[in-house]
Amino acid sequence: AAAPRRARRECATFPNPSGASLFFARLTEALEHFSLDGVKRMQEVKRLLDDQGGKGGAAGPPPPSTAAAASASSSSPADLLDELVDAVASIDAARDWVLVGGGGTLLRLVSNPESDPAVAAGAAHAIGVAAACNEPVQDWFVGEGAVGTLLAAVDRGATADARAKAWLALGALARHCDRGAAAFMSDGGPAALVAAAGEDAAAPARKALHLAAAMARERPAAGVALVDAGLLAPLCAALQGGG
Repeated sequence: AAAPRRARRECATFPNPSGASLFFARLTEALEHFSLDGVKRMQEVKRLLDDQGGKGGAAGPPPPSTAAAASASSSSPADLLDELVDAVASIDAARDWVLVGGGGTLLRLVSNPESDPAVAAGAAHAIGVAAACNEPVQDWFVGEGAVGTLLAAVDRGATADARAKAWLALGALARHCDRGAAAFMSDGGPAALVAAAGEDAAAPARKALHLAAAMARERPAAGVALVDAGLLAPLCAALQGGG
């Protein structure tokens, strides 16, 4: 959750007494979060993200429930997505997130051109973590057109981090998933990957090249298609530049 992440960061302020006080306040907040039922908490996070709609400020009004929920409702969307990324690293939790309708929320945040870039990046990150080596979740996202949505986000991404996170999510859908790989190849993935590999920004270029290497290992025909699309030129440039 976002709360324990903050607690870990603030632990570095010890032995400063004010740092200790802040650490234990964050720890209490985290324990309150964990006391909520997991699926109920996912439903609450989904509601808050839906209400907020991708902007950068704090999410909607607090519901009249527990103190933990009131505290959580004042979290920014970026904090909520940080919490979600931690949660959906669990295979079962990722499936629960899709079952409560959260997959559609993430796709809307990624595809909405008015989303704050940090929110779009966080949503793509959550898709990538949830889908990685998780076949039912991969199938759901691929079936909902997530590959095309993420490729559009790669093209439109306002920041290098947003583009890199979209490539991370594409990797999670295209690797170890026949339908995802096929969608990537047919939806313009090779051309997008070659363009990203030639980016000046290191993070998206690196993620794109990692995906290229993985696809070439897993699917030799895909590797040939990437070479045909022009991958060798940016790859050689990266090697010469030490990138």
